[in-house]
Amino acid sequence: MPAPEPEGQVEGAGEDHEDQDYFEVLEVLAMHSARTDLSQPPPPPEVLGVPSPRGLPTPITNNNINDNNNINNYNNYNSNNNNDNSNISSEVPDATETLQSDNNNNSNDNNNNNNNNNNNSNNNGDNKNNDEWQLLLEQLTKLNKNVEAFSSAFSRSQQASSASAPGMSSIMAAYLDNAIDYADKRPVVEVTVEILDLVDINMAAGQFHASFRVILDWEEPEFIEGIHYCQDVRSDKFIISNWLKEDLNAFNPRIVIANSVDLPGEEDPEHLIEPVIHRLVSRRSGDSVWMSKEYAFSGWLRCNDMDGRMYPFDMHKLPIEVVALPMPGVTTVGGKREVRLADPVLRRMEAAEKAGYLKRQGPARTSTSKAHQGRVLRADRFGDIPDEFQAHSWCMTIAPSDQGADLESLPLKAVVGEMQVCAFGGSDSGYSEYLLHIIVVRNWQSHLFEFCIQQLLTCVSLCSIWVPFNSDTIANRLSISLAIILAIVFFATEKPATIAGLHYSTIHDSFEQRMIFASTLISMENVMIWVQCYGMDRSGLPNYYLFSFNVFGIELCEEGFLMASKCDCIFCVFVIAWMIVSFLDMVIMAQLQQLRLLTNAVGELNSFYKDHDDDEEGPESRSSLLPS
Repeated sequence: MPAPEPEGQVEGAGEDHEDQDYFEVLEVLAMHSARTDLSQPPPPPEVLGVPSPRGLPTPITNNNINDNNNINNYNNYNSNNNNDNSNISSEVPDATETLQSDNNNNSNDNNNNNNNNNNNSNNNGDNKNNDEWQLLLEQLTKLNKNVEAFSSAFSRSQQASSASAPGMSSIMAAYLDNAIDYADKRPVVEVTVEILDLVDINMAAGQFHASFRVILDWEEPEFIEGIHYCQDVRSDKFIISNWLKEDLNAFNPRIVIANSVDLPGEEDPEHLIEPVIHRLVSRRSGDSVWMSKEYAFSGWLRCNDMDGRMYPFDMHKLPIEVVALPMPGVTTVGGKREVRLADPVLRRMEAAEKAGYLKRQGPARTSTSKAHQGRVLRADRFGDIPDEFQAHSWCMTIAPSDQGADLESLPLKAVVGEMQVCAFGGSDSGYSEYLLHIIVVRNWQSHLFEFCIQQLLTCVSLCSIWVPFNSDTIANRLSISLAIILAIVFFATEKPATIAGLHYSTIHDSFEQRMIFASTLISMENVMIWVQCYGMDRSGLPNYYLFSFNVFGIELCEEGFLMASKCDCIFCVFVIAWMIVSFLDMVIMAQLQQLRLLTNAVGELNSFYKDHDDDEEGPESRSSLLPS
């Protein structure tokens, strides 16, 4: 039996004993929960024989006799509590004995309190100690009430957990029994791209700015309704179960844009975009769930094959390179869990369905329930989908007028600055890669006026052939040619902003150089013809002196069909013909180059479809799980 605390430590030790008594109360409650039914509330701590706090403040008096009496009473109080604890340890057989022991404990407590009151009455000067004992009794009463409330709440929580545990475990067990293993087989992911806007093309940097959406679609043939997904009655949509959302091993493909430069919208690895159920797909082999996931990107992308040497007849293939990231973990042989990307087939089926492609066909038999008939895509009824139904879409439209217009009736906007969008399409260039090309061609007709101006200046330089032969012939002819050359050089140095940053020359530069060369050649012809033919108008000179330096013969200095010397007439026709041939050669070669690029792009798509037909067996292989 512990002795009373010394006089100097009573005040500080009360808090430690009070904490210890709380733990003793919890221990007794635990013993009670192990012996009895938790549906019944436990008896009060007095019945259980819970010891009262031992950190009681010892009365401090000047009378040693009273102090000894208080100590004896305190020891008796503890001995009574020990007897109560021994009664608990011997497991009271019934509640009647427990109540009797509780009455004995209460009577002992009352006797102890009476003895304490009698002893305290002997000391008339210790009113302060009586107040402390009264405060102690109030604290004990408050403690008993808190223990009763705690035990009642503990019992209710145990009952609630025991009632809900069987239902929770059954759902979890059903999900674990039907868990899908993606270690070696994963669905084929179809990629659909929607072009929202094509803002700018920077040929000097080899970049372009675009806004687009990437939609990933795949099928889950092993999903079970009620476990992996269910139908929301309020929204009339299918939703994914919470178990599947929280499963870290669930199939949730991730992509990145490999040629991105500054492209906000990429997925955060810590906060993945959750897939949604688009609709159900029905086949003879069984039904599957069409899963979908959407990304939105807007920013600058890199084009490594951008070449401006054909400007203003240039054509470019702007790529959007979609790359799938491997799933976390490894395969059974230790390889990466790669995800295959493929051309969209489900979206093409849906586009054909919306266009009424299946109206002429009768209703097909399907294993789908009637409740899901309107939300099911019957894939077996399509066969070979016509090429007119495409999945990739061009969503750039001309802004509506003030009166307003239907968005579906608005014409498509296929012009970006000087560039005209002529085609776009995609193909799976690799197992985990998908490449979409936007083919743009420049509207070179806007530069036709510049070419005509430079040719016109060259023709003006040819007008110098009509300057008559005299002492000022060479000065007059060369002044005209020099002015024309300076004008053409000004055009050559003032490049358009599109090609101002290019470090190589373009067709536009080459044509200007040809015109400068033609003007220079005209100047050289003026000097030569003046030297050969000058002096034929001078009289009084002998013939051998007039044409002593003539190389081509005197007949070339005679008047020709253009009212100038024959030599000037022949040279004028040659220069004009050379300019026309140079311009036509430039246009024809540029058009052939554009046709070659278009042929290569179509050939890439055709080779993709050919390989796709050889490797896969019909549309049903789309939903099959491919080996890694």
